[in-house]
Amino acid sequence: MKRLPEWALRDEIYSPDGGNDYFISRSLLRIMKILRAFRYRAKMKRIEKISAAAGIFFALSLIFLCVLSRTTNFLFCVLALEMILLCLLDGETIFSTVRNSFAAAVFAALFLLPAFFLGNPNLIFILPLKIFLTTTALGLLTNFFTENQLTRALKNFRVPAVMIFILDTTLRYIVLLGEISQDMLTALKIRSVGKNHDKKKSVSGILGTVFLKSKEMSEEMYMAMRCRCFTGEYLSSAKSFFRPGDLIFVILLAGYVALFLISEGVIKL
Repeated sequence: MKRLPEWALRDEIYSPDGGNDYFISRSLLRIMKILRAFRYRAKMKRIEKISAAAGIFFALSLIFLCVLSRTTNFLFCVLALEMILLCLLDGETIFSTVRNSFAAAVFAALFLLPAFFLGNPNLIFILPLKIFLTTTALGLLTNFFTENQLTRALKNFRVPAVMIFILDTTLRYIVLLGEISQDMLTALKIRSVGKNHDKKKSVSGILGTVFLKSKEMSEEMYMAMRCRCFTGEYLSSAKSFFRPGDLIFVILLAGYVALFLISEGVIKL
């Protein structure tokens, strides 16, 4: 009876070298963060007493007044209102909104830095402040109203139905394709064993697969819409444009218009 060779009797100990999968982990975390934001807004409690159309009109009007303002008095009044509205949100949402607005303001200040040395120091403060206020106003609008409410409200502003349909469909497919990318990146991370210096090529393969999947889904949706006799008309289920809670926006807008006229010297007290 022959004995087994010595190499067959040795314990097999395999310890692969650590792979550099930071790029995969970072991409996966970013996708999960985007999906979490969409899911959080989908579960967010809707504000029924205030219409999204009134919120959009108020936000755009406030942004328009901020752009036209030449003094900091009116801008600080807008900042006070935005700080009050931010207090109504949770801590994570406040941090995310303020961080994005602050980053945009700092980016603008870097471009305006030469103006400080050319004898126009006020410009480097007013313009970044305006950018901070306008970005925060849009962030508050998207945090108080869901994507469906905002896209539905665009019908009241005579936005073409095709544009509303494309925007609504794009938001839905961002979630669907994000979930597909998340699953593929998770599978790639689990199957990556050992040291591989070409993991970025695998990620590029995932992007190609997601592109082909999006093309396939768009064709399926096109055929489904044709079967349902879609004529290009995007109907809105909104019952009325004005709601009782919209009176708050009317009062605030009237007050801020008066503050703007006083700060600009049009109305003298």
